[in-house]
Amino acid sequence: MSIVLRRPTIKRQEMASVLNTLVSDNIYAGELSSKLSRTVAHYLEKKDGVSLPDYYSAISLAFDILGLQSGDRVIIGALSSRIYLEVMEERGIEGIIVDVDTHTGLPREAELEEKLMEGGDGENCKAVVIDYGYCPSSSIKKGLLEGVSVIEDISHVLGSETGGTKLGSDGDIAILHTDVSGNITTGEGAIVSVKDGRLVREMRRILKANMKYSLMSDLNAALGLSQLKNYEDQIELREDICEKFLKKLSATRHGTPICDNSGHAVCSSFPIVIADGLGEVERFVKKYKIETELAYSDSIVAREPRLRDSMENAWGLFLRTMLFPLYPMLTVKEVELLERVISSLP
Repeated sequence: MSIVLRRPTIKRQEMASVLNTLVSDNIYAGELSSKLSRTVAHYLEKKDGVSLPDYYSAISLAFDILGLQSGDRVIIGALSSRIYLEVMEERGIEGIIVDVDTHTGLPREAELEEKLMEGGDGENCKAVVIDYGYCPSSSIKKGLLEGVSVIEDISHVLGSETGGTKLGSDGDIAILHTDVSGNITTGEGAIVSVKDGRLVREMRRILKANMKYSLMSDLNAALGLSQLKNYEDQIELREDICEKFLKKLSATRHGTPICDNSGHAVCSSFPIVIADGLGEVERFVKKYKIETELAYSDSIVAREPRLRDSMENAWGLFLRTMLFPLYPMLTVKEVELLERVISSLP
């Protein structure tokens, strides 16, 4: 029997609310959709938010809330989701793509500073996107991004903290993709959480005036809410499993973007940066029927091979970072097998 890469943390008793919604007349966008966005916003210490049916719409709405228009500049890391670049291209927004740190996969601080300084490529930029990917900590100095709008994408690190601050709570807008690859899933969809009253008013104005944005259905929202009920318990389970994997990995020649950040490190999957010989590692893992995949196959640098030379760090991480199963529904035997495999990676 194989170990699948992802499995939603939904127990039988928690499915009752989903089934009740299914048999009711309220499967379309309604109270549960609103409740889900409010719950996530409260968790992230934001003012309010909205649940949307897809990731593209969430990014598009975030850009609208910040008033980004054709000709504006936005700085973004090369390992961020390619969907950001697609939204920018459609709107005529100039994406200033920066290389990433080899350890975290986040935009290089020195390059961010260089772009934002007077005369840099990102001078007068309107926003910076920080897509945390599979790095459950922030190494970017808060003061560096003062005076510019910040979008934090926490799709794979919901619940992670650095120095007591939740990832996603500092920026003007937080985006949480809730597809099957995230810490919680609604099947498909995304949640936009906004920081202050001014942005909330702008969000509501846009949603009221613009028919292009539909809301997440209550059926999908019920699925997400069922997982959020005991999310703190899930965090504890994920951290316990992650700690075991980190201990085994430390004895190998391979690395990971997960580091000691004096806080909670919560990833939807366990990322391993393979030193070399990816094909050999893939064949080894496959023998044990463990499902894995490349972590950044949907990133900007993966979509744009032309960036290979200028984004050397991002290209290397794209080619060498594998995701391993890490979720609360793993059995004891499955965790033990994964520990043995990780400790024995060639």
